[in-house]
Amino acid sequence: MLFRKITLSDKEKNETPLQPQPVSAEGAPVYILGDTALACFLAVKLITAGHRVIVLAGPKENTSLSTNGITVKEDYQLQKLHSKIETALWLKETPELLIIASRSSRTKAMPFPKTKSKTARSSPSPG
Repeated sequence: MLFRKITLSDKEKNETPLQPQPVSAEGAPVYILGDTALACFLAVKLITAGHRVIVLAGPKENTSLSTNGITVKEDYQLQKLHSKIETALWLKETPELLIIASRSSRTKAMPFPKTKSKTARSSPSPG
């Protein structure tokens, strides 16, 4: 049997389930790197959920996204979500999260974690 029936006690039936904490759009932003369909979809869904989202894309895409916004139509829920998207060319502040959703051919640099220790390149000793 795949499912098991669980019977709740009277006390459990009357308990209020825990509610998720509301997200504040005042905190650190969520950055999305890229201008792909996935990046735009994630941006609209996160904005709708209450997050502050900044999309990192090229100058042409930034102008289009910030001026026109984007509309996402979901067939299974029969709703249209239209959002104005904040855009930037680089990180303005420390992000809460960075989502990389760009085409690999358009990414010109590899992101590396910031480390405290510096690694020195060893050079061959003469002689």
